[in-house]
Amino acid sequence: MSNLRLINETEITSGVNTLSVTDVFTDDFDIYKIVLSDVSTGANSILQYRFINSAGSVISSADYDRANLNLRDSTAFAEYRNTSTSAGFGFESVGASGEGYSSVVYVFNPTNTSSYTFGLYQAMGITSALVRGNKGIGVLKQTNNIAEINIYLNTSTFTSGFIRTYGLRVDTSDKTIL
Repeated sequence: MSNLRLINETEITSGVNTLSVTDVFTDDFDIYKIVLSDVSTGANSILQYRFINSAGSVISSADYDRANLNLRDSTAFAEYRNTSTSAGFGFESVGASGEGYSSVVYVFNPTNTSSYTFGLYQAMGITSALVRGNKGIGVLKQTNNIAEINIYLNTSTFTSGFIRTYGLRVDTSDKTIL
């Protein structure tokens, strides 16, 4: 049987532009689900994700690759791709509207030092009266033991929101040979 287990719940406080969700990645799980909900900011900004290694340092080296599709309601969709970027693996528009922003991020293999750490995300929010959705993927091209995740805005500060982190356990009895 597969189980989704709540590991951490963090309330976003007003006036910060970066926050770290600490002590969430362990050897107990290979897959994590991070849910951001009801996030509001002081002004339109870009929300991005970076990883924090087991020594507590934010990994800001140019070792991230990412790609995302920006799904706009009133203009053409846009594709973005970056290789060897230090900005992290997310690239999502967050607005200052009262409607809030939400996203779901899956993180794969963060503590496995034999594999890169991957992220897969989708988001929905309103910026400058436009409805925007994002779907994307990213990878940290390092085999570090990742312990935490850092979420930051490039031009504004958070005003409110919640971050919930879950571990996804897959028991060996779930694996079926076809």
